[in-house]
Amino acid sequence: MRLLSLIVASFWIFMSFSVSPSEEPITLTILIQGVPNSDGNIRVGVYDSPAKFRSSTGVAYQHIQAAQKGNMTLKLSLQPGSYAVAVFHDANGNGKLDTNFLGIPTEAYGFSNDARGSFGPPDFKDCLITITGPTTISIRLN
Repeated sequence: MRLLSLIVASFWIFMSFSVSPSEEPITLTILIQGVPNSDGNIRVGVYDSPAKFRSSTGVAYQHIQAAQKGNMTLKLSLQPGSYAVAVFHDANGNGKLDTNFLGIPTEAYGFSNDARGSFGPPDFKDCLITITGPTTISIRLN
């Protein structure tokens, strides 16, 4: 009986080290600056890989909230990791970032790290933030 107890205890000790607990979600606070008006929604896309970045189907996390003119604060719960964040003001509520005939956005938008691309959107690596604990970022809309 003593041998059986020792085997069971050893098994549980082994399992406690070999099975990692799932990580608790962390709060990402996003301060959005420069919302031009209160029309439509603010759309936030959080991406966890360059291949999915800026695609509507590759979003790791999406948040939609009614727009408020000026500055807004959003709080998201995410797993620890590295992400790129894209925000845009969907002023007309059609669910997409509208552009003119040249492909230049006609609605306000911004990215984490206030990253800017030259002749197009920024690269994933320029927008990358790492979340290991509660984190606050600021994104200015253009």
